[in-house]
Amino acid sequence: MTDQKRLYLFPLLALAALLPVLSACTNEPIFSTIESEIPLRDPTLEGKVPSLVQFQGYLYACNGRLKRKLGTAAPGSWQEVARPENRRCAALAATDSTLYGLFQNGAWQDGKIYSSADGETWNPLSVSDGPDTVNRLFPTEGGFYTVTYEGTGTEQNPASSYTIYKYDGRWTKLDSSALNGNVPLGISGSYLVTKEHPYRINGTTIERMPESESTVEENNGGVPFLPGGERDIVGMCVSKLNGTTEHLYVLTDDNAWHYNGSEWTRHGIGDGNYDGFGRPEVFVPAGRSPLLLMPLELGYREALVDGNGNLTGSNRPGSSTASSVQPEDASQYRSSIDDYPVDFLYTVTDPKYLPPGCKYAVYASVGHYKYGGLWGYYYPGAYAEWNRE
Repeated sequence: MTDQKRLYLFPLLALAALLPVLSACTNEPIFSTIESEIPLRDPTLEGKVPSLVQFQGYLYACNGRLKRKLGTAAPGSWQEVARPENRRCAALAATDSTLYGLFQNGAWQDGKIYSSADGETWNPLSVSDGPDTVNRLFPTEGGFYTVTYEGTGTEQNPASSYTIYKYDGRWTKLDSSALNGNVPLGISGSYLVTKEHPYRINGTTIERMPESESTVEENNGGVPFLPGGERDIVGMCVSKLNGTTEHLYVLTDDNAWHYNGSEWTRHGIGDGNYDGFGRPEVFVPAGRSPLLLMPLELGYREALVDGNGNLTGSNRPGSSTASSVQPEDASQYRSSIDDYPVDFLYTVTDPKYLPPGCKYAVYASVGHYKYGGLWGYYYPGAYAEWNRE
């Protein structure tokens, strides 16, 4: 063979050897790990998923559309549910007897609350003592809170003031004057947070929470805030770990904070490379220590919750058997969810809402132009892998 022919032949042979590898990496739907390749399901819940609730044997979730899945059905079995007047579904809440939805027009405005006793037939909720329109809905035990924007404001604060109601079978209007026009970012139980401050709900009054004088930062005009003077709240949740005491957990850019009813404690998220990104979730798996799951701009992190509600450790999912992701599935988590922003996390432990043999499920609302939407992890069993719903 001449030297000139060799020059042409060797690149062709190298290209031929690479073709199977390139094909495996680009063939959809494939998201590979080193150990195995996980075929991705076709997504049925794309985009941001701000609500996922359990109601009468079904899981309901919304992303503008409204979907539901029989709790015991296989992953990805979500079906479309008719919406009142074909309005967009912005948020959901549920009690044992009633499913509630915030439905808005095509411009995500003119929000109305509808209720359903069967998850299919919707009726406008009476607002004789409540708000005419609603912009935000926040589920809480026994009902929900609503927020209505009043007047106009800045891009960061879209209103000059906010009207806030609680609904638990009847409407109760709250005095929100203490917010001073700051946007309600989360409301649950007896607590409310804005990006700037945490507040306590005392009857019909919203009060800014006091902090220990020894930890108040004197900058920014001496305005007290969480220990350390942070002003970057991204999410909150409330949990009754012992059945009675409300524990407040607040996620900021760099830390998770715990309030036990009398004092704050600060807990580092972990390696410090990623910022907090969304609403945290307290996960209570049967027979194991509770975890605080913290959504980040890439993946999520976990902290163990002790008997007093305090946070210990800060781990990447899959780092131990106490994790929401078991160690044998850690590499698959790292090659999927850990690469994307997570803004909402949901956990399910009730057997009525799990496939047979599963002990729990974790769902993540993932933000990504191509792989965004709702993802799920079911443990144990055949679905113990992160995959699209």
